[in-house]
Amino acid sequence: MFLALFSLLVAAVVLAVAPLVVPFILGSKWTDVAAIMQLLLPMLITRLIASPMSKSLVVAQWAAVNLWLDVGRAILVCFTLAACRVLGASLNELVFWTAAAFAVVYVATWICALLAAKSIDAVAD
Repeated sequence: MFLALFSLLVAAVVLAVAPLVVPFILGSKWTDVAAIMQLLLPMLITRLIASPMSKSLVVAQWAAVNLWLDVGRAILVCFTLAACRVLGASLNELVFWTAAAFAVVYVATWICALLAAKSIDAVAD
């Protein structure tokens, strides 16, 4: 729960502050980068939650699950990139859909990590 709240807080800060901070730090020519940062938020939110939890896959010795998550990520991202290419997506659309594809895999990682943690708890009992 803490990770979810923390990731939402970080996302809210990026959403609110990026349009002001990016041009201030990088100059006015970089204003469009703020929108790209905001489009990456689905990936950021889910990754902040899934990344620390994914260690339970290692502890539970679920290497095969981890491998399939990585293979799924590669396939989904390649499919997303190809679909964006075929459909003539803009840069912002490409960034959003790629971030969404990563977010889907991070949600799957989160679910698998929860199951792995529960299996570790079941063995410990």
